[in-house]
Amino acid sequence: MKILLVGGGITSALTGLCIRKLLPDCNISIWDKARGAGGRMATTRCTLNASCTADLGAQYITTTEDFMKANGDIYNDLISDGTLEPLKCKVIGMKTQGNSKNFVVPNGTSFLVKSVFQKAQINQKFSHHVSSINEGDGKWIVETKTGVKEDFDVVILTMPVPQVFLLEGTVKNSIKGVLEPLTAVTYSSRYVLVLFFLENLPNEDWGAQYIDSDPIFRYVTIDNIRRNRPDNLCAVVFHTTVSFGFKHVEDSIPDIEKVLVSRTKELFPTWPEPKAVKCHKWRYSQVTNTYPDTPGCVVLSASPLLVIGGDAFSGSKFDNCIQSSKSISQRVGEALKIIGQL
Repeated sequence: MKILLVGGGITSALTGLCIRKLLPDCNISIWDKARGAGGRMATTRCTLNASCTADLGAQYITTTEDFMKANGDIYNDLISDGTLEPLKCKVIGMKTQGNSKNFVVPNGTSFLVKSVFQKAQINQKFSHHVSSINEGDGKWIVETKTGVKEDFDVVILTMPVPQVFLLEGTVKNSIKGVLEPLTAVTYSSRYVLVLFFLENLPNEDWGAQYIDSDPIFRYVTIDNIRRNRPDNLCAVVFHTTVSFGFKHVEDSIPDIEKVLVSRTKELFPTWPEPKAVKCHKWRYSQVTNTYPDTPGCVVLSASPLLVIGGDAFSGSKFDNCIQSSKSISQRVGEALKIIGQL
């Protein structure tokens, strides 16, 4: 049994882990157009010193005691092996709810994704930009933009919905039945600015803060402090507001970088000049309108099996991705039982 996960983010990783428990001997692969694992849990490195890293996407994981208990198979391992640690720093403006708990990934959020891929024993192939998916002889023939071609018994799509629409081949016929609700899925856009200082900032007693009433920035974090690693090299990460991202989503990154850097100097005039700067655009940051009723996933084809899942079908929080991954693996199990392969 050959299974392909298209997308290198946390939902693919968790889905692979759930399927591995269901089918210990199956062959699971992941293809992604990026150079490494992470998806929207990406971690970047400073060009001047690779030891200085910063999280571009998700900053911490918020969950509840009840959800952790219900999904102890995932949380217990991640906490016991040190992949997750409780958030300890001061966060200005954070709104807490009930019995919520917050965790960080000390080694960077992409490490979380990589760790789960490793636990799931998944064949990882990056710089594999899937361009077409065609049905043939009871399998899915998947091809990349560079001409790599391979057939699979099961294909699972977890990338943002607009990227699914770009796929060529008979997969388009499978999408037609759910085209209207898929088209209704929307995402926010956001820019991220990273200032690599390498040395700790003086006179700052916080690890992150939410900025109210600023037209450009909504969030800022001193990355090494937030990750519970104050002795690590210092990088500061800024996230723009949703409205700014939406308004400027088509602007060039160099132009936006100038605007963002200028604004940081106005907000924090006493900070020294950074040693290096990186600006990143999240065209698809977080889901703002999910697939109706958030089913976790949708089966596009029962035979051969083609499933689409991810945050579009559950929500963009880590717990939502767990829910989607378990929904996907359940559909895989049901389909294989029907055809007598489980």
